[in-house]
Amino acid sequence: MRRMQWVLVVGVVLAGCAYKAASSNETTREVRDRSRVGCLDVGVDRHRDLGNTAVVSYSIENHCGQMQKIDLGWAQVIGRTAEGNEVALVPAKKESSVAVAPHATGETTLAYPAPAPIGQLCIDIASLAQQAPAQWRCFGNPEPVALR
Repeated sequence: MRRMQWVLVVGVVLAGCAYKAASSNETTREVRDRSRVGCLDVGVDRHRDLGNTAVVSYSIENHCGQMQKIDLGWAQVIGRTAEGNEVALVPAKKESSVAVAPHATGETTLAYPAPAPIGQLCIDIASLAQQAPAQWRCFGNPEPVALR
């Protein structure tokens, strides 16, 4: 019984480290799609999914004169499955805020679990700052989902 607990603990720690290492390496990639929201420049990039979990990197440049705290949990994120079903996605991480100093940049990567593989992922960038009208940015899956 003791050996089984040890194997389980080691497995959980290694899986967590592997995910952290993968997300840390992924965050340093250059973000391709940028949008202006107020005095913020928001970059978004979709990475390779982890099973049924969509992975998205955010890069935020603060052009404001004061510290900005952006809660990425406010973002409206919608995934579309191969069958065409739309699914509202929320980040797995409970704390999804990024604080960015004036004239600085902040980055983070969030995972969005889904009930099925996501072929297309769309994010309303304006919803990050709770602004209207919507500024939707859509990304296809780097690994194509087979349509039936």
